[in-house]
Amino acid sequence: MCELRGIQKLHEKHDDRESDPQEWNRDRGRGDRSRGRGRGRGNNRDYRPDAARWQRGRSSRGSRGRSSRSNYRAPGPRSRLDNDDDVSMGGDDIDRLKGQKRYNPYGRKPRGGRRGSGGRGRSSYNNRQQYPSSRNQDGDDNMGGSNSSWFKVVIPYGAKQSKSWLLESIKNLCRVPFVPIDYHQENNSSVFHVNDVEASKGLIDVSKRITTPSNHKVIIIVRPSGPPRGSISAPLSESDIQTLTEVMSKRYDPSSKFLDLSDIYNDTDLKAKSIKVLLNQPTPLKAVLDIIAQHIPETVGLNLSSNRIYSLVHFTKLSTMAPNVTNLNLSSNSLKHINELQKIKDLKLKELILDANPLCDSFSDQAKYVRSVRGIFRDVIKLDGHDLSPQIGFDVPTTSLPSVGPSFFPGQEVKTNILQFLQGYYTAFDAQDRSKLIDIYHDQAKFSLSLPFDYGHGSSWYKQLAHHFAQSRNFKKGQDDYKKDKSLKLIKQGRLAVAACLSELPQTQHDLNSFVVDVSLVQPPLVHFTVGGVLQEKERSKTVIAFSRAFIVCAGQTGLVVLNDHLTYRQPSENKRRYAFNNPAPTPTHSPVSAAAPGPSPVVSPVAPAVPDTTVKQQMVQQFIKDSGMNSSFSERCLEENGWDYPTAGAVFITSRHQEVLNSDY
Repeated sequence: MCELRGIQKLHEKHDDRESDPQEWNRDRGRGDRSRGRGRGRGNNRDYRPDAARWQRGRSSRGSRGRSSRSNYRAPGPRSRLDNDDDVSMGGDDIDRLKGQKRYNPYGRKPRGGRRGSGGRGRSSYNNRQQYPSSRNQDGDDNMGGSNSSWFKVVIPYGAKQSKSWLLESIKNLCRVPFVPIDYHQENNSSVFHVNDVEASKGLIDVSKRITTPSNHKVIIIVRPSGPPRGSISAPLSESDIQTLTEVMSKRYDPSSKFLDLSDIYNDTDLKAKSIKVLLNQPTPLKAVLDIIAQHIPETVGLNLSSNRIYSLVHFTKLSTMAPNVTNLNLSSNSLKHINELQKIKDLKLKELILDANPLCDSFSDQAKYVRSVRGIFRDVIKLDGHDLSPQIGFDVPTTSLPSVGPSFFPGQEVKTNILQFLQGYYTAFDAQDRSKLIDIYHDQAKFSLSLPFDYGHGSSWYKQLAHHFAQSRNFKKGQDDYKKDKSLKLIKQGRLAVAACLSELPQTQHDLNSFVVDVSLVQPPLVHFTVGGVLQEKERSKTVIAFSRAFIVCAGQTGLVVLNDHLTYRQPSENKRRYAFNNPAPTPTHSPVSAAAPGPSPVVSPVAPAVPDTTVKQQMVQQFIKDSGMNSSFSERCLEENGWDYPTAGAVFITSRHQEVLNSDY
């Protein structure tokens, strides 16, 4: 009996089911408890074959404090073969068994890893994606760059949508204005960077709020990153560009039309003047391409080896700036994928060198490598210095679109008349006194001015064009009936109203050499054409503004008369800004339009005789009231003081209005 009691006490001493729960928890893998709640829900137990019982192990859901009933599980089939009377008496054996994983009889893999605290159930991506901060995981603020507020924005499958639609949709919903930097595509994703912490948070909030035309939600992923490559390169000065031009001239062989730009960063002449030309950054690369286009567009061979080029996204304009390049050397660079060549596929390459690029290591088969290159450049006959066998194909003639010309005229007669008209028009428009413009507009003429709506209040272009926004008629601004009515009032109707509005615009100087004219319709007596170019406002001579002007003119008795005139101001491209006013046009004179533009002068209505009768005078007064918007007494007095000469009275009215001598009594 005593012997049985001793065995019972010894059994209770070593039985984990009867020991102190706190002591049992301490022995259960100190410091290795699972945080949060996993997916196991108390089913993770270790089976002890020698003791023929289930021992509770570590739960992946952290089920501390749960009752043993909720964690109980019936013994498996193997327990029937074990001896229930065997009791392990050694502590070492128990500690050894505690470290074993439980037996899984059906080979079922454990379900997912841990979730963080509060991770029960499913959650959307926005709930899991936390707002980014300007610190990285190690607590450092630089994140691989000099600025700690850079973020990379990835839009999966964004390449299927147009850039303009995608960015406009995001900007309309984002609560924080942002500027996308280095927008490009990676596989099927659209990628850009932002340099603002608050903007990155606003972009996260927009995720899944935009629906594509194919009824898919747009997902926006924001991650901290360093600044994009090329965003920190400083523009080259004029002296630097001149030095670079001289260096490229030394590297160019006129006899073979070959330009050697290999390892240009380490050029001794450039290093002597501390000029850094990195062809893997867009700013210096653009300067190089501009020099090629301006001075040596006939280049046939181009060596770009050893320049650490990792992407060809900024070489897309090479085919237009150097269209004759057939020999290209890209060896010893950092191109990682063959698809990079798609960005320069418009080149008609015959020879190509890609040696010592990471993309070469991705091909184990030489034939596949050749097929991939020829899939992009089908005319290549020499690859990496090796002659290729002729490609088998069909003799199908290739067709191409006509080349783009600077201007378009349907005939020489139309060209002569329109160029004469423009010469005379802009001579009067750039003059100090624009009152002569009244002679070239029809009685029912209409004029409107518009500016793009996407210039934010904080942009530099908004500040430079702010004085025009009051007169800007843009359909995007008219969202309600009040704004639509106001937009209609911005259309100037009548020759006097149009001429008065043009006289109130700032004094300008147009670069006639930049004009591009496209005639889209010639249906006598109507002609529709568009003229574009650049100008400078004399009060802001350093600001170059691009303009586009659409005219509808008709042939009058003695010249062309403008029926409709729509003027648009916008930000010029970099090329237009750089080459504007390089060859100054002759200084405009104060001569009238008819003198500068020989030919019939426009119709003036009404045409009064030297001594008009009472009926004609009343008609002239009514027409003057309609054109000027003044009352009858002022209109009659103005006509009478100018000898009932309608154009002269209109010019006096415009001059007086421009000088702001009229008051509200009129």
